[in-house]
Amino acid sequence: MYIREAQIGDELVFNMLFLEYLEDQYKRGNDLVPDEKTMDFITGIFEQYVTGTLDGIVLLADEEAVLMWGEAGPPVVTNRHGRVAQGWGTYVRAGSRGVGLSSRLRTTAKLRLKEMGFDAVLAAVLKDSSEAAVISIVNAGLHLYAHTGVISLRAV
Repeated sequence: MYIREAQIGDELVFNMLFLEYLEDQYKRGNDLVPDEKTMDFITGIFEQYVTGTLDGIVLLADEEAVLMWGEAGPPVVTNRHGRVAQGWGTYVRAGSRGVGLSSRLRTTAKLRLKEMGFDAVLAAVLKDSSEAAVISIVNAGLHLYAHTGVISLRAV
């Protein structure tokens, strides 16, 4: 499957995939509601990344997968991890899972974020993610950390 950086004309495909991602996570107990207000916000971030208003990356793999990572806005504080990107989400449709597509998306994003000057990615572990998925995120190269106010570990 071909991975490429999204362009402004990819908004419909992006919205379709990201809404599926939000709905999937909401069904599993995630807090973010997949509604019009949320999608308007996410679409706004998408537009800022693909137009270069904010530093970030949106990757698509045909109509089967999406990744969006980048800055959440201008830095307002100094962070001990350096310049930190927000991991908004990585999603692979069920029929395309298990072939390494998510790993390829994350590796591509990691390289682009390093080129943009990022030092770390703030990413939440998705509901029902395996330990192997967490390890592969960490091994992608950028430092990964989690804010304890955001991530809840159900049964550790």
